[in-house]
Amino acid sequence: MKIRAVTGFSADFMKAISLATEAADKLRNNNYDIQFVRIATHPWESWCSQEDFPSRALEIEKITLASQIDFISFGPCIPASLSAVVKAINMTERSFFSSWMDYDHAAVATAIIDISNTNPMNNLRFAGTSNVLPSNPFFPAAFANEEGVSLALEITGDLVEHNGDPNELTEDLLNLESLCQDSSWNYFGMDPSIAPPLDYQSSVAEVVELNGSSLGSEGAELTIQTLTHKIRSLPVSQVGYRGVMFAIMEDKKLVDLVNNDLLKISHLLEYAGRCGTGLDTVPLPGNISKTTLAQLLKKVTDISIEKNKPLSARLFPMPECRIGDMVRSESPYLLDCSAMDPES
Repeated sequence: MKIRAVTGFSADFMKAISLATEAADKLRNNNYDIQFVRIATHPWESWCSQEDFPSRALEIEKITLASQIDFISFGPCIPASLSAVVKAINMTERSFFSSWMDYDHAAVATAIIDISNTNPMNNLRFAGTSNVLPSNPFFPAAFANEEGVSLALEITGDLVEHNGDPNELTEDLLNLESLCQDSSWNYFGMDPSIAPPLDYQSSVAEVVELNGSSLGSEGAELTIQTLTHKIRSLPVSQVGYRGVMFAIMEDKKLVDLVNNDLLKISHLLEYAGRCGTGLDTVPLPGNISKTTLAQLLKKVTDISIEKNKPLSARLFPMPECRIGDMVRSESPYLLDCSAMDPES
């Protein structure tokens, strides 16, 4: 079983580095494959001014990377502080940021477009969020409110090998949890969400199919609801999204479905209520208006509030691309995909 990320949380980023490093070392010594070691701070507005934040984020990033930590998340801010976040994103390379969407969808939409106009792929490191709780190990939504460690898992390949049944992973998950609980660090739990694997060798779509439905079909929404229930019923401590993640540009089969016009934004919004992560790594045309983008963010927020689910929106408007044009990724973590119709 692969661990997508070990994430250390603390108000003190040096303490978070220590926690994440200690946890990763222990897990590696017990033969676990860890893809990333990451840290998350308290929301940056609680300890830094808007004026100082971009330079402070760069300074902390340099120290973090020198400590062999892969990425850092500075937590969510209110939309009124997003100008500082846009500057910080342009100055950094491995730092992640987010903003609560509930207050001002237009401001979050403006930030996404401003980021896109400088470097569209930098939107990989920014998301609008709603109902996301502390200690979530998946980025960009991660933030701390106390010290500890949580794990983001990568179980999709294991599920494909076990006919799509999360219950078949129970023993492995309990063994992992036992190891984490028998430690000096405060263990928050794990997020066993069904997420796209980084090696592209299996797909979230395959897991849904193994449970009886094809994405885009009438039965998919109910299948996703059933899968989410099975994930959340696993007898381990859980944090984060705890569902099915449709990160479009991270999953080869999801990309194929989009390219063939079989998976639309309307489907993703339906699945978000059952539950996915919201709208994640969704490629969009560059001429999308701020109004239309804000409407998408509001739809995700409304679902999150109505269903009381943690959801986020990570969107990629691509300058000069129109609906159906190929959005070319310059990121090692994303695939090329055709721009989706925001009103489909």
